[in-house]
Amino acid sequence: FNIYGPGQTGEGAIQIFIKKALKNEPISIDGDGNQIRAWCFVDDFVDCIMECLENPNAVGESFNIGNSRAVITILGLANTVCRVLDSSSEIKHAPPLSADIAIRIPSVNKMENLLGIKAKVDLEEGILKTSEWIKENLSELYKIMSFINEFKRLRQEMLEKYDRHVSLQDLFSDRWETAKFYNFGEGTSCYNNVLILGNV
Repeated sequence: FNIYGPGQTGEGAIQIFIKKALKNEPISIDGDGNQIRAWCFVDDFVDCIMECLENPNAVGESFNIGNSRAVITILGLANTVCRVLDSSSEIKHAPPLSADIAIRIPSVNKMENLLGIKAKVDLEEGILKTSEWIKENLSELYKIMSFINEFKRLRQEMLEKYDRHVSLQDLFSDRWETAKFYNFGEGTSCYNNVLILGNV
């Protein structure tokens, strides 16, 4: 349920809001921002996954993984990010999405009762930890996003021209030996036609 934290790229409201807030740029939210979400820090998510893998009580069971204490509206999240990071970003409202879930909160009672584990990192602490990582890796993130955007554009052109699957090697054939091993930052690389993003 809405995992966030260091290493995240691409989509994800918290990391998008943080990037905007750090530069005091306007933050855009869809509709009135009253959609309610729960946010789980990546360290808590990994701890819960490991407990599911190692705890005998988890065998044959299914669990929701999330933080039922870090529940907030999207508008409230934007305001919290700005307050925690002391940002002057203006919050703007965009037209609402055609279909959006109003409330999405995990029930984690089963995991707490059966496995004895629950999320520990509260929202404000998670925002601070994520912002520190983003500040330290912002230049690398821009390299990643630039590469991804170029990849998407070229891939769409190739699909329209040849109407077939296109690999990274097809797109970057003139510089494949360079692209194949290019490192975009810790945990992010392009290797064997696969673009791997974030820490794994």
